[in-house]
Amino acid sequence: MYRVEGRAIIAAICHDPTRLSICTKAENSVLNTPKVEFLPAQEPHRILFAGNISPAILNSLNNIPQRLLGAIGSPLIQGFNNIAAQHPHLATEMQSGAKSVQQIVAELAKLTPEVNSPLTFAAWHDGNLHFELEADACGNTFTTATVNTAGKDTAALYLYGSTLHSPNLPSLDTLVHCGFDVCNTIAHTLPQQEQSDVLMKLNTAKMVYAMLPGMLAPVSNMIDSLGNGWCITTARVYSEAEGTTDSVFGVNINVANRTKLAEGWQGTLNNITALTGMVAPDKAVLIESMPDGIYSKELNPGGEKRYTLYSHPLCRAAALVLSDTELMLSNDFRYACSLPLHPHPENICGIKMGFDLKQLIIQYPHHQNRRTTSQADVQALIRNAICEHVLSVISGGTLYLTTENGKMKLSIHLDTPGLR
Repeated sequence: MYRVEGRAIIAAICHDPTRLSICTKAENSVLNTPKVEFLPAQEPHRILFAGNISPAILNSLNNIPQRLLGAIGSPLIQGFNNIAAQHPHLATEMQSGAKSVQQIVAELAKLTPEVNSPLTFAAWHDGNLHFELEADACGNTFTTATVNTAGKDTAALYLYGSTLHSPNLPSLDTLVHCGFDVCNTIAHTLPQQEQSDVLMKLNTAKMVYAMLPGMLAPVSNMIDSLGNGWCITTARVYSEAEGTTDSVFGVNINVANRTKLAEGWQGTLNNITALTGMVAPDKAVLIESMPDGIYSKELNPGGEKRYTLYSHPLCRAAALVLSDTELMLSNDFRYACSLPLHPHPENICGIKMGFDLKQLIIQYPHHQNRRTTSQADVQALIRNAICEHVLSVISGGTLYLTTENGKMKLSIHLDTPGLR
């Protein structure tokens, strides 16, 4: 239902026509209800668009994937039940398979939990562009962490944050075991020869999966030894000697237990060597000798914090810097060393990203002191002209995702000098 009011079109949508109504007085407008309390305190003409989607609509949308899962699982369950009724000697396998399908559907349904708060969004312009979106966190929450964001201020792109704890993730172990059980059930419906082949491969897969926890235990120990704060930065560094601009990146992760980290690393190497020895014995010697080529050097020995720089000839310029509280990795050893020596701690409860478009856009050099018609120079001129136009409109921005009071909030702010 819609009507035209001055220069505006006013519309109402509802699944029940008897509930449709369009207000004729300002006091009856949705703009006069608590549903718009989320709008930022801006002048009305600065609001570009805004919206409020009710929990009922969101839950209806959430039901779509759940119904699809049910539509896929139901025929399979019914088929297993029919076979069990027609062939009693297969009843145990068929009933087990049907139960496993139900468990798989139930686990995957956790990805779409019930929503109890509306989804609100708004965009406004005050010289720069701003977007905000807020929704029910559905139990998800970020931890608070202190992160070393060294290099952020000069980075072309940075991303840092803390750990997100989600209660709505399905159990991977349950999904895998249920998947094995469904495959086993299907195998019993095949001819004898095919059944034997499938069951043999299935048993092999089960054996490999049973071995995985032990094989991955060192990796798990390394992960457990890390803290919950991390930072990734990317920058462009100009080399005067070579006259080139290279991209460097740095990864900084908090460390909770350095000893456990070292033990996990050594255990991972041992497992890789053992596996390589089984598959390719001639390569196992190379992997076993890798630690011998690692070069280490103590940094800032007289300072309050001591760091160790590790590098390897096979990795060329890349390096890893480790202290009792931080792990830093970079494709440039100078950049890796600069991260701990110029710390910039920040508290974060969520994920934050920022970018400097001028550094991200590559501008090709071209000859300005002479006229030229070479294809490369013409392409460079055209590309640079496009880049300059883009940069005149938007120069950078930040994004912040966090949880607060049971709601997850996303804020995006773009620097737009060309729109002021």
